[in-house]
Amino acid sequence: MTKTLLIIIGIAGAIIIAAFIIRPTPKDVSQLVRIEIDDSEQFSIGNEIKGINYENLTVELEKYQKAKPEAKYYVSFKEKCVPDREIKIRKAIRKAGITLQHFYVDYNDGPSPVDLGPDKNEPLLTSQEWYEKGQELKKQGKYNEAIEALNKAMGIDPENSVIWYQRACLCSVIRNKENALKALASAISRHPKHKEDAKKDEAFQWLWEDEEFKKLTQ
Repeated sequence: MTKTLLIIIGIAGAIIIAAFIIRPTPKDVSQLVRIEIDDSEQFSIGNEIKGINYENLTVELEKYQKAKPEAKYYVSFKEKCVPDREIKIRKAIRKAGITLQHFYVDYNDGPSPVDLGPDKNEPLLTSQEWYEKGQELKKQGKYNEAIEALNKAMGIDPENSVIWYQRACLCSVIRNKENALKALASAISRHPKHKEDAKKDEAFQWLWEDEEFKKLTQ
């Protein structure tokens, strides 16, 4: 009984190890051209190494597209792909006039590639670009639109304390106390310096004597 159990455990372990080592290629990409990119930004198109940055990627894809105008493409990224990097890759490919069918990321801690989806007809902005857009809208007095832009920035870079702080400022300017304090708490939890920032920032002046504000910034 013990010997049989050990054999079963051994087989199960081998299957698990194989699942992590043998990473299956998605079945629906056999007719697509593979754009493979690694963490150093080196890339290949159709298994031929072409360059080492996203500007080169656009140029080489334009050449490839002229030679093979009917080609359709998918990306295979070999490391964990943070949102800002994904956006830069998608922008470089879109600039070449190409629409992606798939964007696969080969996570080291997973058994198979994860598809981040095809390219979509929507703005491709990095967290910094959304942040700058929010600041410009703020200058124009379009506070709600500015908040939406910062929400987009936070969706890409949720640990950025400055984005949270600026969102808190905007919520305070429109007298939304609840959201202002929530965003400020998130900013402070990521960087304590924002306690002092808020006590000097005129955006929060109407809250300086508020007990919740004082407790948050003490």
